[in-house]
Amino acid sequence: MWIMSLSRVVEQFDPKTTRFDVVIIDEASQCDSLALTALYLAEKVVVVGDHEQVSPEGVGQELERIKDIRAEYLKDIPNAILYDGRRSIYDIARESFGGTIMLVEHFRCVPEIIQFSNYLCYNGSIRPLRESSRVPLKPHVVPYRVQGAIVERKVNKKEAIELASLLVAAAKHPAYEIRLLA
Repeated sequence: MWIMSLSRVVEQFDPKTTRFDVVIIDEASQCDSLALTALYLAEKVVVVGDHEQVSPEGVGQELERIKDIRAEYLKDIPNAILYDGRRSIYDIARESFGGTIMLVEHFRCVPEIIQFSNYLCYNGSIRPLRESSRVPLKPHVVPYRVQGAIVERKVNKKEAIELASLLVAAAKHPAYEIRLLA
């Protein structure tokens, strides 16, 4: 079994000689068409993603050039319109093949955190499995008002300095210490 980023897949495997029984693309809604490289190596594919997450936007790509290349080389490919540089591999798989299965058990976030997305995007169908009582919750927002701030040309220097100072102090606080797992 291999677990790696798509860029490592391109570096490590020769598509002429490498084949896998199954390739799983996780977080596929955040992967652009580069993921097609990994799919090419597979006999079977599992695409895991979420259509409610943000898809690639084609930032830095020449989208007009991609359109021209698609018209020239993909004219006989079904759903060629999907290969526009702005759709994720999840979107392409979902629109091409359908057959999605929604996973409704959520274990990463405590109920208080996932609740917002659950009701906004999933009609309350997500079941949080992590118990809040076992997680030391800290406030995710701390109200803080900068006194005597003056805005000049859309810049509030006093606010910027206080914010930077708070971030530096937080970074030095033991509660934010990074612990690496062995």
